[in-house]
Amino acid sequence: MALGSPAGSPQPLHDERLARVASHAAIGLFEAGRDGAITFVTPRWCEITGVDDDAARGDGWFSTVHPDDDQRVRTAWREAVKHGAGLDIRYRAIAHNATALLRTLLEPVTDASGAITGFAGTTVGIAPYTERIAEAMPQMVWIASPDGKIDYFNRTWLEYTGIGVEQLSATGSKDVVHPDDAAETWARWRESLETGAVFEIEYRLRNAIDGTYRWFLARAMPVRDMHDAISQWVGTATDIDAQKRANANLRFVLEAAASLASSYDTPTICSELARLAVRRVADWCFIVLKTPGGEYKTVAIAHRDAQRVREAEALRERYSPLNAGPVESAIRRNRPVLIPSIDALKAQARLPQDAQTIELLQLLQMQGALIVPIAGSGDVRGALALVSSESGRAFAHDDLEVAEMVAERAADALQTAQAFGEERRRSADLEFIARASSIIFESLDMQSTYARLAEYVTKSMADLAYVVLIENGERVRTVAGAHRDPQLRPIARRMIGERTLRPDAEETAIEILNGARPILHKSVSLEAVLAGMWEYLAPDIRALDIRSAITVPLQSRSDLFGALIVYKCGDSRAYGEHDLPVFEDIGRRLSIAMDHARTLERERRIAQSLQQALLPDAAALPGDAYLRFSAEYRASTREADVGGDWYDARKLSDGSIAVSVGDVTGRGLQAAGLMGKLRQGMAMAAIYETDPARILDALDAQLRTEDSHAIATAFIGIIDPARQTLRYATAGHPPPLLRANGSLHELRSDGLPIGLRDAAREESRAVSLDGADLLMLYTDGLTEATRDIAFGEQRLQEVALSDAVLHVRNPAQFICDACLPMDAQDDSAVLTLSFRETTQWWFDADNAQAAHEARWQFVAHLRQYAGSDVDLEAAELIFGELIGNVVRHAPGPIDVQLSWTSEYPVLHVTDRGRGFIRNPSLPVDPLSESGRGLYIIALLARDVRAERIPGYGNHVAVELNVPRSSRQGLSI
Repeated sequence: MALGSPAGSPQPLHDERLARVASHAAIGLFEAGRDGAITFVTPRWCEITGVDDDAARGDGWFSTVHPDDDQRVRTAWREAVKHGAGLDIRYRAIAHNATALLRTLLEPVTDASGAITGFAGTTVGIAPYTERIAEAMPQMVWIASPDGKIDYFNRTWLEYTGIGVEQLSATGSKDVVHPDDAAETWARWRESLETGAVFEIEYRLRNAIDGTYRWFLARAMPVRDMHDAISQWVGTATDIDAQKRANANLRFVLEAAASLASSYDTPTICSELARLAVRRVADWCFIVLKTPGGEYKTVAIAHRDAQRVREAEALRERYSPLNAGPVESAIRRNRPVLIPSIDALKAQARLPQDAQTIELLQLLQMQGALIVPIAGSGDVRGALALVSSESGRAFAHDDLEVAEMVAERAADALQTAQAFGEERRRSADLEFIARASSIIFESLDMQSTYARLAEYVTKSMADLAYVVLIENGERVRTVAGAHRDPQLRPIARRMIGERTLRPDAEETAIEILNGARPILHKSVSLEAVLAGMWEYLAPDIRALDIRSAITVPLQSRSDLFGALIVYKCGDSRAYGEHDLPVFEDIGRRLSIAMDHARTLERERRIAQSLQQALLPDAAALPGDAYLRFSAEYRASTREADVGGDWYDARKLSDGSIAVSVGDVTGRGLQAAGLMGKLRQGMAMAAIYETDPARILDALDAQLRTEDSHAIATAFIGIIDPARQTLRYATAGHPPPLLRANGSLHELRSDGLPIGLRDAAREESRAVSLDGADLLMLYTDGLTEATRDIAFGEQRLQEVALSDAVLHVRNPAQFICDACLPMDAQDDSAVLTLSFRETTQWWFDADNAQAAHEARWQFVAHLRQYAGSDVDLEAAELIFGELIGNVVRHAPGPIDVQLSWTSEYPVLHVTDRGRGFIRNPSLPVDPLSESGRGLYIIALLARDVRAERIPGYGNHVAVELNVPRSSRQGLSI
């Protein structure tokens, strides 16, 4: 090879020694002109680059540069020549049919004046040295170009991943880096390429042999040239899987220990443990526990993907955890099971090859698993199953030891939770029993008690509950029921009041209940239930979806009352033996209450019968056309609260009338008997004594001879024969009300109750009856029924001032209906005296015949007293329309009264309806019946008045355009 060069080029190497050294040097030397064209190369340069002398001259040597690096090298070369700068560049070259990594340095050559005359450079092959070092390293090593393209992997990388440079270029990293780590890996790598910062990340790489993933610490350092430009990246990946596993296992143990100690609730313990396991050491976690019934159920499932958890939970309902061989083996043998791979498991034939198992494996995508028993005190409570799937983690014996450690702590935590749960359950049971007892003994109204108890039971201990009673020892009737689900509640209530069982089934049920203890039905056969019931109930029974039941007989001594039946429905847990004592206790308490209620009911019936026998018949009370009596006695709704209220009216020998009302303290037979004595004593005293105060004093003396601690309040009045005055006295009793001349007067007096009158004397008082309309005597039960005395007194006065009270057939009954609530807690007695003559009719709204007769009598009465030239058709039409309106809107009793105290008569109609609205005009639809009748009445009558009596009904007063005949007096 000639060492000379054309004129104008840099001076050749004439020194023979220098030429000899250059030809034997380990590096290749070259010269280039000022334009960067190669003018001289040494043989060593040709050997390194694989380019001969002739091909290297000019820019021919670029042909050996790797295509991927060609543009980068050409650009860098041109820039160095253009600016007369040095160049240090690494690139790949195709030398000797192989890719070599070369490093070329280029420096400008100057003359004495400092002008650039050309360039001199060296080329060295660096790959062989780097490769030798990389191959000797235990870590995975890779080299990349400045733009991040991988040029080289060492043998350790190739053996582990099975992926070379060419394959990586073709497929990317999807078969190497774990999918969960890929995005973060490439994001950091791009950031390092942009900033030149060191690349570092912990990621998982896939083993080509078994498909598992291990954790590696990857680091890549930039290699820079003399100009601080990055010439390549050298990276390593160090296996840190053992360290990562150890850290994860340690964290798992520590976090599990803290979590297990923080709760006493079994579901919370299991769900939190499963969550931690998935977060630290597994892809799936299943916790299997033994139920109180002795079965094993999967109680917790965890995975990072919530959708896959839902799919697993849906499959859980059809898949028993003991179906899987390893789980069953771990629980039965109380020994852990390590499954390094799914292939190993299948090879051992430890999984059944049924459709459900295959479906489960497809869902789990299982790669490996370990199952550890959860055992304490020799009893296997369940198992902890950790499954590896998408992470590709291979479980080892170290993992098994960690899982056993956690399972041991879980067993302790579950044992503590179980003890705490049992204590909490006992406390809840006691609280449940206490509240149920409160409901049972709160009221003597047993029907209300049954309903409230059924409602309460379904709020916490049952989905469905019924109370059934046995009637006459042969019929079974449902008297109360409730359901937890509002949508099913109407279906459940349809059974109430029904005899749901066929006669033969009723007979069998009664035989079973007689003398039996509570009966547990862990699983209810729907077909067996339907077999004993009427066919029309089948759709409702199926809709209720009964699954489990407890039947509690209700009985006392030799009497069988019925049964309390509670159900679990749908997906609710079945009843177990531990539920029986709770319902047995409630059944025992309910039986006592029922027995007590029946005893009180018998006493009440006796007391009420005695009470009714001792009270005078209202129809037998003295009176005439101008003095009408009405009386009403209302017993307390509380079963045994019958006793000491009375009313009385007697005609005395001189024609005067003695009226009285009173109340004996106490309840039951004793109070009723004492009431009878005092009433009779008052009647006897009135024969010899005409002063009301003296009569009360005589009763006081009588009561003291009874050797009784009871006292009584009373009012007695004597109406003179001419009906002009009323003399009266009071013994601590509520003052009667006298309605006269449109005003209401209280007949007050200061007398002490009977039994306490020896220390004081009082004088009788008198009141005029001139203009009197109504006298009302009553006991305090009437005004104290709502426990608000002020409200009760105000309500009574409003009713006493109403127009209706003067125009009903039975004012006493009217007052009680309007003033007393349905659940009055005290008995009440009312006696009224009406001081006017009336013409009246009464009938039920649905009695068309009685209404027709009343209409006929009404017209006949008008014709008798009206003028001969009066047209009665309008009055008859008013009567018909008014009664027809009531019949349409107010079913029940109707009071009709005709009052003729002035020139024109007034027709009064009182009903029990909800009220109506008077229209001032005809309805829009002329054919409509609604609103037309009252409009017609208003047109034909002189006046129409209507009042609403809260709690009772309506009163309508119509002044008819029928003048009285001049021949008739104003007497009615």
